[in-house]
Amino acid sequence: MDSFMVPTEILDAFKQKGYTILIKGKAGTGKTTLSLELIESAKEKIYISSRMTPKNIVSQFPWLKSNEISFIDATQTFIQDDSITSQIERAIRFREMPGFLQKLYDIVKEKSDRPIVVIDSWDAIKAGIFDKGLKAKRVESVLAEMVRYLKFNLILIVESEEQYLDYISDGIVELRSEVNENRRIRTIEIKKMRGVEIKQPEYLFSLHKGRFRNFAKISEYIPLKKLTNAPPVIKNTKNRLLSYSNSLNEFFDHGQKKGVIRLLEIGNGVGFEYIWLLIPSIINQLQQNCGITIIPDEGMDFKLIFNVISKYIPEEKFNKYLSFFDFPPTYREPEDFKNLINLFDPNEDLETLTTNLSKNMSEKIAVLDKKYGYSGGIAIFGSNRFENRFGVEDVLRLSMALSEFIKLFRKSNMIYLSHSSQKINKKIASMVTTHFKIERVSNTLVIYGIIPFTKLHAIIINFREGYPKIKLYPIV
Repeated sequence: MDSFMVPTEILDAFKQKGYTILIKGKAGTGKTTLSLELIESAKEKIYISSRMTPKNIVSQFPWLKSNEISFIDATQTFIQDDSITSQIERAIRFREMPGFLQKLYDIVKEKSDRPIVVIDSWDAIKAGIFDKGLKAKRVESVLAEMVRYLKFNLILIVESEEQYLDYISDGIVELRSEVNENRRIRTIEIKKMRGVEIKQPEYLFSLHKGRFRNFAKISEYIPLKKLTNAPPVIKNTKNRLLSYSNSLNEFFDHGQKKGVIRLLEIGNGVGFEYIWLLIPSIINQLQQNCGITIIPDEGMDFKLIFNVISKYIPEEKFNKYLSFFDFPPTYREPEDFKNLINLFDPNEDLETLTTNLSKNMSEKIAVLDKKYGYSGGIAIFGSNRFENRFGVEDVLRLSMALSEFIKLFRKSNMIYLSHSSQKINKKIASMVTTHFKIERVSNTLVIYGIIPFTKLHAIIINFREGYPKIKLYPIV
């Protein structure tokens, strides 16, 4: 099993023998899916179901290697089906707890490798067989002792508010599902995991395509040594500017339409990580000799942009196609790309600054068009730096002027960066074509569309192919 499918804390727990994990949650939160993910890679696996027949399980989870699982049907309405006989090792209806424990003991004992056993659900098993005055605590204690004695691992699925099981189980995880503004949010909380360090108590997860997939925090460490291979070039179309990430292109309506003004709202608690949504577009445009103009956000680190992009883009292309505007002082910037920075005059009023900025952009475009066959580009405008310096109304006028420039030119588009805490945020939102928001949910970076409406998508970044590969994963 890939470590990204389920929390590493659970995988580490099952490296031990004789371990019991309680999976709690209301109906529909993903308990069965999680349990099937956990047993998929085990050599020996036993699935005792009181809710679904083996045929239903195989039908609902087609990715499951069902021929490797010993299904035990404990439903009250089990009907033998010859078409799935080869997938079922045993079909048993339990009527009393001692018989259930004895049968489970016999099945586990005969396995060459100690299996992972799933009981789905323990509530239903108990409800169907406690008819002889047996005390639940006593039976659950015997079950826990059996797990430790035979050294197999056990997953108990429950929906009720258990108390004694919480005490005797080695690990407890609880799954939750809620809907906020018509968007699904799923989280898994690790409440207890004996013998395992809990590095992250809560994870965001998805059940996309019937698979359990959790998401961890994006690391702030940038593995520059791993940036060895250039990303693929995805050519722009006549009307759209594309990134090298197919996932981003699909999410943003097959690329960024020329002449469009986009708002990328940065939620509270989101750091510089949002830059990873911009880098694939910046690199892909520079690779195609298209211009990039950056007016930085307060949280934007140009050094980070330079260190990543310079791995793939030669310095001469930086000088030709990249324009970076900033207010002095810029002492924090290293000397090797100091020549790329255009400094605003801090004594200029906003009207003069706007005129000079538009003129600079026009001249840059004209030069690129004449010398290098300019075919469009992207302007990235961080509004909070200007709001802090000039105030809301002045920045709004600057934003409108730049927007008109982009719309008239129609070879480029503009990405506004605005933080949720900014006063100007709502006013900018009313003048843009599209509006997307980045937030942090359970330590995971997510993005969703407000205009147009989209569900939540987790942002995944990996460097396994030698470049920052970005994927957006829907939360369903």
